[in-house]
Amino acid sequence: MYEGIEKRKYERVEKPFTVSFRIIPLVAKREVSTDWDTVTIRDFGAGGVYFQYDGDLEIGELLDLKIGDPIITPIIHCVGKVIRVDESPSSSPFSIAIEFTAINSEEKEMIKSAIEEILGRNSCNFTS
Repeated sequence: MYEGIEKRKYERVEKPFTVSFRIIPLVAKREVSTDWDTVTIRDFGAGGVYFQYDGDLEIGELLDLKIGDPIITPIIHCVGKVIRVDESPSSSPFSIAIEFTAINSEEKEMIKSAIEEILGRNSCNFTS
């Protein structure tokens, strides 16, 4: 378990959730793709998500995100920014860290409540 100084503001839980995302182009005149990629989140909190992905994402890219799970209803729709890309020494997939940049307070509270419910029901590993 991590014993150093914690930088995270919100509790995180290591429980699989599903997230769909698409890249938001940085050039305003380009259209947002209608294609969504779906991945399973490895680590999740009110401040962001962490997942593995086979594709090419770059630090600073903005993502349109839809996060869903039976515990989180309705689906959370927010924007996140790629803040870290960890490459595997052997091959893909890459591990991607996303920080939420546009999420309303109601959706943030839904995430916090879902995490509290998970931690109350299960003995999951989490980082606060």
